[in-house]
Amino acid sequence: ATTTRDVHSRAVSLVRRVRSPERRGGKAQARAPFAVAVARLRHPSRPRVDAEDYIWMTPVQELFNALTMLLPTSAVAHAAFTAPAHSGALIVALAVMAHLPFSLAYHTACALRPAVHPVKGNCLCQGDLIAIHGAGALLSLALSGSWPYFLLCLAFNTACALRIATWASGRLERRLCRLVCVLLYVAPVAATVGLLEALEATVWFMAVSVPFALNAKLLGGWGHALSHIALVWFTRCLLDASAGVAMPFDLPGPVIRGLQVPAGALLGNWTALGEAAGGLLAAGDAAGTLLAPHLLDLVRL
Repeated sequence: ATTTRDVHSRAVSLVRRVRSPERRGGKAQARAPFAVAVARLRHPSRPRVDAEDYIWMTPVQELFNALTMLLPTSAVAHAAFTAPAHSGALIVALAVMAHLPFSLAYHTACALRPAVHPVKGNCLCQGDLIAIHGAGALLSLALSGSWPYFLLCLAFNTACALRIATWASGRLERRLCRLVCVLLYVAPVAATVGLLEALEATVWFMAVSVPFALNAKLLGGWGHALSHIALVWFTRCLLDASAGVAMPFDLPGPVIRGLQVPAGALLGNWTALGEAAGGLLAAGDAAGTLLAPHLLDLVRL
């Protein structure tokens, strides 16, 4: 026998079908990705861990991951204005600033597109991981001041980057490679500066690693942002250690001015930013004037 509850549920279902856009002859409008992202930020979900033990952080957490990467970059920005052209501190600033756009792009995309897997098949994740190894190679030069040692570290980091670019490496391998990458650029500090400074950098690296490792298990998705905050002190250790390391070359003026443009923006030093941008444009004009005759010769050929 049909109960009152059955009749009521059928009536509700019929009303929903009649009110739907398809029944009215209309077409359901898909919400714009940005509107979906804003809605998710207003009503954040909880982080979740999938069957393969990958953590899917919430859009709010990913937004914090992106913003906290500005902190270690700001910590080295002043070196772009104060460090001499032959100092390793400039190379540290270059390495950290070169990695920043990749990290910002990855974490911001994760916040705006929460349905996309945070790691598997994610090209922005690939870019972020490859940029970490590129920065590691530069840091090995900044903290050792040795071309042969830099080339050795460059070969290792290039091999790691190629395996990431083809997704040939698993998660454990990628983490071990990042660990070796860090050890390779921290180890020279013991020889160039002192054992105490190398131990201090190692301790701060552990402070960066622990929140990252416990992100899913204990910290509810906030460990990634905490590791970025701890990067401030780790980066400061590297910057202080590299200040006394003489490079085998002087960093070219246009490269220094290119560093000073984002550094001035991060520090809010708009006067310095304008001067650096003007110097960079002047260097471009000079290079254009110098190369123009040769380019014309090539065109004639």
